[in-house]
Amino acid sequence: MEKLDLTGLYKTYISITATPEIVDSKPTRFLSLTDEGDLSSDVFLQKIRALYATAYAIKFKWKQAGRDFIVPKLEVLRYRDGKNAGDWRSRLLIRVPEYVTEYDMQKGIECVMANMNIQRAANIKMHYINTHTQTPIIKH
Repeated sequence: MEKLDLTGLYKTYISITATPEIVDSKPTRFLSLTDEGDLSSDVFLQKIRALYATAYAIKFKWKQAGRDFIVPKLEVLRYRDGKNAGDWRSRLLIRVPEYVTEYDMQKGIECVMANMNIQRAANIKMHYINTHTQTPIIKH
């Protein structure tokens, strides 16, 4: 069985270049959690654990069905809501193949919460970036 490698398939999306550039993204879907404040906090690490556990639960479900994929690296989008240092917000993202549905995500969340007792998984949402918005991504 061949594994779908999203990182290899979308190299221009994930690669880092010497100079910043704008790249139009194709429709994409991600498992996502939001966070506030310090990236070194225990809560932040627990959210990363919840995202990866859910991504792997989904991966193994699809592998049993004959479609395998490599779980990509975590992406973190950071932005500020104000002028204070504590006003930082984050969106944690793990890209999933287009065939992964919200139903698959919900089943993965249920598995992780029941079998691994990772309750933060309950807050995972599917985050979409679609071509109609032509979202530019600035890489640096």
